[in-house]
Amino acid sequence: EPCGIFEPVGPRDVLTPVELERLKIYHDGLAFYRLRRWDRAEELFRSLDGDGLSVLYAERCRRYFREPPPEPWDGVTDLISK
Repeated sequence: EPCGIFEPVGPRDVLTPVELERLKIYHDGLAFYRLRRWDRAEELFRSLDGDGLSVLYAERCRRYFREPPPEPWDGVTDLISK
């Protein structure tokens, strides 16, 4: 059964300015990803310097740039294995 997957980062009021900026960049990258703006999304995800989830999204952007997902596309990735 489908479910959302989230990565907790902590309460907003205890995050440092650097962490808040990284979170903003991540959310901006995700917005471009959902708009199918693979080039801009990949650029933002790569700017996060090796964060695990951002690396995953950057790789997806690169793949989708070469082979875009079919229309309609809702941005959801079906995970079929652990």
